[in-house]
Amino acid sequence: MLYDNLDTMRGLDVYLDNVGAISLNTVLDGLSSAGADAPNKVAIFEQLMDSQPLVITANTSTLYAYTGTDLIAAIGIVKGKPFKPDARMKKLLVDAGALGNATSRAMTYQPRIDGMSIYPDSDSAWVTLFAIKNTSFEADGTMGLGARVLYCFNAGGVTPAMAVTEPVAGSDYAVGYLDADKPPMDGGKSYKLTLPKDVHVNNFWAETIYHAQTRPQLQTSQKFPTVGSLTTGMTCIFLGGAPSRSERSPHVGQF
Repeated sequence: MLYDNLDTMRGLDVYLDNVGAISLNTVLDGLSSAGADAPNKVAIFEQLMDSQPLVITANTSTLYAYTGTDLIAAIGIVKGKPFKPDARMKKLLVDAGALGNATSRAMTYQPRIDGMSIYPDSDSAWVTLFAIKNTSFEADGTMGLGARVLYCFNAGGVTPAMAVTEPVAGSDYAVGYLDADKPPMDGGKSYKLTLPKDVHVNNFWAETIYHAQTRPQLQTSQKFPTVGSLTTGMTCIFLGGAPSRSERSPHVGQF
């Protein structure tokens, strides 16, 4: 019983420590299915990918380095050796994977770590992708495990420019997992987001809707579930369909 608990905890830790590698593996699988199935092959697309991409996050070329290989080895995953867990271990690892997935989801959609709130002096639910604008997730010689899981559960690649908010440089990301009353966003409901007129950006702003369970862009009748300054220029956006329309996705979480 004690060893069952130990192996389950190790499996859970491996999942949380390697969420980034898991996300990047889907990128590699998607590119491989498009023909880029060797290190010397590159996939080039004729046009911008739509909301049904081959990969979860298409805008990356950076591979994650595995960390915690000692912990991975503790559950039987060792380079150059076959991974052959017995029936008992398979059950424990399946349970650990489910726990890891649920834990990652909770850490991402209802974060409790510091430095996430975009408007810390208000009751706003808007949060940033990077705690305290830190894209390396490291501070004072330690790794911010919660911040790393929070980002990597939703995305695959990261660059310092993604958290640079200096004028005419970098970019910034705001994420809304909860509505104004704080329950999770529900595809069966209609929401309105109003932006100030003439949003102060150098290149563009955009609002994109993602599926909370699978994390790719939400599948809709539109090519992209996105509106912004390069599409319509609107500043009043209806999510889940305008009140006068019938499109709904009940029980589908969104952000």
